[in-house]
Amino acid sequence: MSAEKIAILAGGKNLPYRLAKHCNPDLIIGFKGQAIPSLYEDYKYEEVSLGEVGKLLKLLEKNDIKKICMLGKLERPRFKDLALDMKAVTLAAKYRLDKVLQSEGDDGLLRLVKRILEDHGVAVVGAHKLCPALLLPVGSFTKVKPSKSDIQFIKRGFDVAHALGAVDVGQAVVIEEGVVLGVEAAEGTDELIKRCMTLSRGKGPILVKALKPEQDLDIDMPVFGLDTLRLMKEGGYKGFSGLAAKTLMADDQDEVLSYADQHKMFIHGS
Repeated sequence: MSAEKIAILAGGKNLPYRLAKHCNPDLIIGFKGQAIPSLYEDYKYEEVSLGEVGKLLKLLEKNDIKKICMLGKLERPRFKDLALDMKAVTLAAKYRLDKVLQSEGDDGLLRLVKRILEDHGVAVVGAHKLCPALLLPVGSFTKVKPSKSDIQFIKRGFDVAHALGAVDVGQAVVIEEGVVLGVEAAEGTDELIKRCMTLSRGKGPILVKALKPEQDLDIDMPVFGLDTLRLMKEGGYKGFSGLAAKTLMADDQDEVLSYADQHKMFIHGS
């Protein structure tokens, strides 16, 4: 019996490409204007816009895809900006897409996408199940290690992040010497890092990324990589902590480690 065919539904940046190198998918479907087509020249590659649900489902059926992994950065559209095809219009009404976009947050939108795919016979599989090598390891693997005080600050950061996650307000917190400088809201992690640069007292902020309660890791995992580290370096950040085995590394681990060591920052898997 042949293995079930798998596809990657790719957003922006290079994390979907890193997964593709490890799992050799039967098909990659990129979101138009967000995925980077040049990365996938050695793979069977198609594109859809965010509103082309009918085209997406037809591609999955045509290629006999039974499993799919959704991965990569996506710019969330406003409902009025979605160019919905006829299938999408039908499903939007059936699943109350307008309500989800307005009131249920990113988690609700991702859960809806998963439900639609599964209702059409395609199982959604997390990247962590396909390639555990992409995950943040436990402990500190940089030359600089968090101090005992830093570990306590990190714990406080996770406590704050978990409280906020319960109301779907984001996954990230910036903390400095026990003081919360900022929490992630609609602007995302990058803007949080920039905002907290101006609030730092020069003691070295720490970025903490957590999980929301009952977060579905098959569709939404925290991501950390070089882009984040570069921003942190600009702001004099001391280090980063995420949940080990529950945080995806967006870039090659050796490259991330080298950059952190060069700029004397720690990376810690809690």
